[in-house]
Amino acid sequence: MPREKVDTHYMLQVGQSTIIESESINLLGVTITRNLSWDTHVRNVVSSLRSNNGLISRITTYVPNKMVTPLVHGLIMSKIRYCLPLFCDVRQSPSDPISSSMHDLQVQLNNAMRTVSGVKLEDRVEVSDLLLQVGIPSVNQLAAETTLLETWRQINLGFPTGDCFVFRNEHTVLGPVVVNFLGQTPPFHGFREERDVSRVK
Repeated sequence: MPREKVDTHYMLQVGQSTIIESESINLLGVTITRNLSWDTHVRNVVSSLRSNNGLISRITTYVPNKMVTPLVHGLIMSKIRYCLPLFCDVRQSPSDPISSSMHDLQVQLNNAMRTVSGVKLEDRVEVSDLLLQVGIPSVNQLAAETTLLETWRQINLGFPTGDCFVFRNEHTVLGPVVVNFLGQTPPFHGFREERDVSRVK
């Protein structure tokens, strides 16, 4: 759901100094905008992934393609995974709509997998086949995995139970979609019995 444009700018006077509100701030590698949209952050991540894919592709000139798989984990997967629960939209079925941010991240991951597999876009190899060949999860699987892990930590490890990002079902013009939003978690009542979680497909 698009954020409304914020036209009001705020200023804070501290002594003789004036603090002016900025359009965005980079906090520990995460770009937070004044309207709390993650579009700028995702664009920055995609730009970094594109550069890293170019680097990995150039390295394959000197080493076999399969040998760069660790670089995909270190330079691509780690960047996608970092703070992913903040902005990811998890698809629960193949028929669910794909958000533009998740699509852009998946495109860069696909490029990395093609480099490892030694195929090109025109070869028309299915993404599902690339995932099996390289042995890595899709962006949607990563999103579900990291969000479930953070939720499990909150419930079972006694982490602070203040505001956190949790799942919520929303109905859009394209159909139902699961998104993350800032919500209040229930009070922590100690450790709970661990339950089996179905494997995310």
